Amino acid sequence: WRTYSKVVLSAIFINMLAIASPIFTMNVYDRILPNKAIATLWVLALGIGAVILFDLLLKTARASLIDYAGRRADLRISYLLFEKVLNSSLSTRPGSTGEYASRVTQYEFVREFF
Repeated sequence: WRTYSKVVLSAIFINMLAIASPIFTMNVYDRILPNKAIATLWVLALGIGAVILFDLLLKTARASLIDYAGRRADLRISYLLFEKVLNSSLSTRPGSTGEYASRVTQYEFVREFF
């Protein structure tokens, strides 16, 4: 659950940073252009650049965390699936080997779906 909470936290911060660009644009049109405040424009431009860089870092970290969580879930599901297949009793197994292989392949399709 720690991984998922980090993903949610990064998504919240990414969404909060998404409003930085409209606020920057609003300040440029409302305050900087009418007053010709070029120094303020440079400060705001540096600030929005830092926000964009931080947003990029957060999105990269979130993608990495989602990939990690997906791989862990895939390994867990694969382990449970093959444990179930290997521990099934002979009476529940189908008669032919091909039918048994087909059933295992169907389980694999379900695993790939998730």
